[in-house]
Amino acid sequence: MMKRLRGYLLTGLAFWMPIFVTVIVISAILEWLNKIEHLLPEAYQPHLILGYSIPGFGVILALLLFLLTGVLVTNWLGQKLVLWGEALLHKIPLVRMIYQTTKQIIQALFMSEGKSFRQVVMIEYPLKGCWTLAFLTGQVQPKPDATVLNTVFVPTTPNPTSGFFLMIAEQDMQRLDISVEEALKMILSLGAIQQPLLKPKNKESL
Repeated sequence: MMKRLRGYLLTGLAFWMPIFVTVIVISAILEWLNKIEHLLPEAYQPHLILGYSIPGFGVILALLLFLLTGVLVTNWLGQKLVLWGEALLHKIPLVRMIYQTTKQIIQALFMSEGKSFRQVVMIEYPLKGCWTLAFLTGQVQPKPDATVLNTVFVPTTPNPTSGFFLMIAEQDMQRLDISVEEALKMILSLGAIQQPLLKPKNKESL
């Protein structure tokens, strides 16, 4: 009897927990977006003009801001301004690291044309016989006559916005035939969400 009740309890918990977490996360995002209206000068804030708050006004304002920003940064002048701003940020060591890593995560998740994370790979890290997922970000050649090395980002779990940067040889990694999104789901869930992943992209990589 107790075993059955525990089964019912766990089943109910498994049903409601994702809903609760989703509601909490969405509510936190909406609350944060709604506070954007406070960036307006006091003379233009709706609750001061009308005498009462307009629910969701900050969210609408934030969406308009994102839309206008998207329009701006996709034209020639906007792209020049973005490049200038990023060049300025890259001169600040700590800010550069946080900005670049966050940008890569956002591009990988939300922008189909984002190329920051080119492919999912599997490497032996942090020690021999211990495998982890990583994202291929590019290639470097230390010297003109040296072996070309792959640059990879190893995200931490469950917070993939931090991690480790490594340079490894091609033979020391396995390219996987899964998407960046599928790999991130597994990392964020601590491995609870399994993927039919550990399938090499080609037999030569074995």
